[in-house]
Amino acid sequence: TPLSGTLTITGPVITPPRDLVVQGTPPGAAVHFTADVVTQAGAPVSFTATPASGSVFPIGTTTVQLTATDPGGASAQSSFRVTVFPGPWT
Repeated sequence: TPLSGTLTITGPVITPPRDLVVQGTPPGAAVHFTADVVTQAGAPVSFTATPASGSVFPIGTTTVQLTATDPGGASAQSSFRVTVFPGPWT
């Protein structure tokens, strides 16, 4: 017998890290981060972060753009900020 009802398919969900504040010296600081991506049934995803983890972030505040896309073309975007203060802390 055919099934009836509503089927909801959602794309990936990104959980970004909290905004980061780090100390650096010119030209900036190498910043490493991770973001969690969850998909239905563990489907593989394509994930990008711009700038990427490990990049040198300049003194000041930079917004990191996160994008995840599943094989069906559904995508999610998120962002967080990285602030680099010139050191040392006072």
